[in-house]
Amino acid sequence: MSKSIAGILCISLLITLAFIVEPGMGKNTLQPLNQYLLGGNQDSPLSVEGQDAPRYAIYRHIFRHVVALKKDAADIERKGGDGSSARHWYKIVAKLNDKQEAALDRIADKCEMEIKKQDAKANKIIAQHQALVARLSPGEPIPPLPSELGVLQKDRNAIILRARVNLRVEFGEAEFKRFDEFVRQSISGSPQSRE
Repeated sequence: MSKSIAGILCISLLITLAFIVEPGMGKNTLQPLNQYLLGGNQDSPLSVEGQDAPRYAIYRHIFRHVVALKKDAADIERKGGDGSSARHWYKIVAKLNDKQEAALDRIADKCEMEIKKQDAKANKIIAQHQALVARLSPGEPIPPLPSELGVLQKDRNAIILRARVNLRVEFGEAEFKRFDEFVRQSISGSPQSRE
């Protein structure tokens, strides 16, 4: 295999992997690759050595987890089992009341729906870039990734942070502070996170 073809395949692979499936989070859930490439380790993809994860990464994990648990609960119940422990996991471990659990479920669902739309936009751009790279002649330089992907990533992060703000409004300041502390300690192992 020539070096240019290997290079094109490598770049195409990296572009394709811009969003990957994270193990253990339910089927078809997406995890930005940069959390793995920018210092995260296999045991804790949301931590960078010596630093805590940004809030958008932590809450992306939480919202996706809420949705995945509800899907798991539905699968268990469809097979005749009791899915309540999966369905109410956050209510139990984060000590949420019924109203808080309902708000978390609703906000997580909406956030995931918006993220899927955002990821579809990014995947379309990635596919177009892959097609462009595939048409290059051997030795031609590979064009840079479209800057629009960076804008989409920032918008994606903003979707998550807006969902976090909505959760804060629904919970009220004191209860949100308690929940946020639980989340940060559970995810990153530390009560601190950065914006």
